[in-house]
Amino acid sequence: MAVVERTVGDTSFSDYAHDTARALTKVMVLHPIATGLAFISFVLALGAGFVGSFLAALGAFITFLVTAVVLITDFVSFSIVKSAVNDSTASVVASYGSAAWTTLVAAILSLLASVILLFTCCSARIHRRRESRYHDSKVTSASPNPRRRRWF
Repeated sequence: MAVVERTVGDTSFSDYAHDTARALTKVMVLHPIATGLAFISFVLALGAGFVGSFLAALGAFITFLVTAVVLITDFVSFSIVKSAVNDSTASVVASYGSAAWTTLVAAILSLLASVILLFTCCSARIHRRRESRYHDSKVTSASPNPRRRRWF
């Protein structure tokens, strides 16, 4: 806030806007936390099987929730600054940059990933059941048993 007030000539923030921006700045620590959660979800998604897919779907959904909180706080905090800068008489115009829109895309993709992983988790059991019925009708005594996929 102080940087904007020094840079843009007649910009001033109300006490409410200053306190809100200060509180929302503390929430910025969620950016690297969301990144770490996304990486953990990715590593869990590498494990094939029911448990790995379910844990990856759960992790991706938690990542979506954290990213949604980050998205909301980013837009609220930057809209406070944007409205103060645009209301000033200086010839400065503030607008949302690519970082805000990238956070929106990250939230959408996290939700999409959690839905896809959940469907993968649930559909694996259906495919396995269909495959076992097909193999049961074709199994002879000389055919080996198929290996079981594990989550790790």
